[in-house]
Parts: sequence; structure tokens; C-alpha cells
Amino acid sequence: MDRLIGAHVSAAGGIYNAVKNADDFDINCFQIFASPPQRWSFKKPEEKDIQKFIADYKTSQQKAFYFHSIYLINLASEDKQKHHLAKMSLIDYLTLNNELGGNGVITHIGTATGTTYEKAIENIRFGVNYVLEKTEKCSVPLILEVTAGTGNTIGSNFTHLKDIIEGVENKDRIKVGFDSAHLYASGYDIVNDLENVLNDFDKLVGLDKVESVHLNDSKVGLNEKRDRHENIGDGTIGAAGIKNLINNDRLKHLPFILETPGSKEDPAPGKSNIEFLKKNAR
Repeated sequence: MDRLIGAHVSAAGGIYNAVKNADDFDINCFQIFASPPQRWSFKKPEEKDIQKFIADYKTSQQKAFYFHSIYLINLASEDKQKHHLAKMSLIDYLTLNNELGGNGVITHIGTATGTTYEKAIENIRFGVNYVLEKTEKCSVPLILEVTAGTGNTIGSNFTHLKDIIEGVENKDRIKVGFDSAHLYASGYDIVNDLENVLNDFDKLVGLDKVESVHLNDSKVGLNEKRDRHENIGDGTIGAAGIKNLINNDRLKHLPFILETPGSKEDPAPGKSNIEFLKKNAR
């Protein structure tokens, strides 16, 4: 398997279980939560569990892995306590990901609720710079995820990402994570106009900043501004749109990580989605 094909997998019962779970799906890269995604609390794994993860990873078929941050992160927030908690959570995640030999932490950026866009960007820049400074001994990047555009979320427009990154001091450690469902829902027509979408991103941010791609079909249509993942081929992007995306010459070197819902008979991420990816990635 030359291509990087992966999925979000479970780390329940011990963080080292993620490696086995990824191997069992016969993929070669994966993403996990390093703690419960709806809680601020973070407990670093015991040293023996860390060493087991490292040892198991070295002997596995895995070539890359990422953490996805908790869902509570809002670096745009005017609430000082929530902003501080978000920064501390990202510091914990980056530090652990680096210790385990990972490839970075993918995070949602936040929502500009009760503030202006300009102030939200200022808050995000401050938060990102703080996090990167406090983890300066780490080499892994912080990866800002493109969002679907619900409400006042930051990250659904490429200009948002440009504005944030312009104010980041350590630009080497700030990256962007694409998500096919989010791009489509936020108004970027990756089905009929992929090359122009990529051209726009390249001009504003730079395609060299893209670290990973969350691969999902979408339950909602173009520009509907809602985050609803669907199994590959069952949504509005469709099988042809997904095939075109994963085989684009400017993206195919990246890890494609499924966050698909699967089904009762074929639990998430769904082996059928993995097989589709393997069969169609050239």
C-alpha cells in the first residue's frame, strides 16, 4: 500500500490499543482522541502504556498518526477561562503526540460568538502563538481544520486561515487539515471545480500548508453550512467526487483519514469505506 489510507480509530482500554485497531482495519495511518472529546480533563497515559504504544507502533504497518483535539476548543473565545483551558488542552495533546512519535494534532479553531471577526482572529493568533511557544521543544505541528461554516465558526473560509497564519510566529509548526465534507458544506465545490478550489487555497494560504485530509461524504449539499458526515458514495459528494479528490496530483501524497459513520452492520469507520479507498486510490 503506497498511499496513506487511514481512519479515526478507538483508543479505548489503553492508548496502545489504537495501533492494533488500525492494523486490524488494514490501514496504514490513523487518528485518535487522546482523551474524552467532550471533557476538559486530561490524564496522561502511564509510562508503561506510552512505551507499549511506541513499541507496538514500531512493529505495526502504521506510517503516520494524528490526535484530534477535544471538541471544546475555542481559541476565538472572549471567555478568558475557556481560552486558557483550550490552550492547555492543545499543549497537553501536542506534548503527548510528540512523545509518542506522532505527526501532529488536528483541531477545530473556534467560534466568534459575541465578538467581531477581527477580535476573534486576534484571540486565535494569541492562542496559537502561546501554544506553539510552550511546546517549542516539540516538532509536531498544530493543524487547523477547515470547518463546515455553521454559525460563526472560524475556518470555513480560506481567508480565515490566511488571516490566522499571517499572525503566527512559528509558521513551520502551523498546518491546515482539509475535510471533504466541510469543504463542500462551506461552499467550496470540490465535486465540479476542484482545481479552482485548490488554486484559490494555494494563492491565499499555500498548498504546502496542507498536512492531512479527512475523507467523508456529506449528508448536506453545497454551501449548506452544516457538518454532517456520510459514508462514501451515499452522500452529495458521491463516489465520483471522492475518487477525483483522492487521486488529485496535488493531494495524493497526503494521508486520507476516514471519519465516516459506518452502519450497525459495519461499524465506524466502516470496512466498506476503507475498501472503497483502497480500490480507488491510484
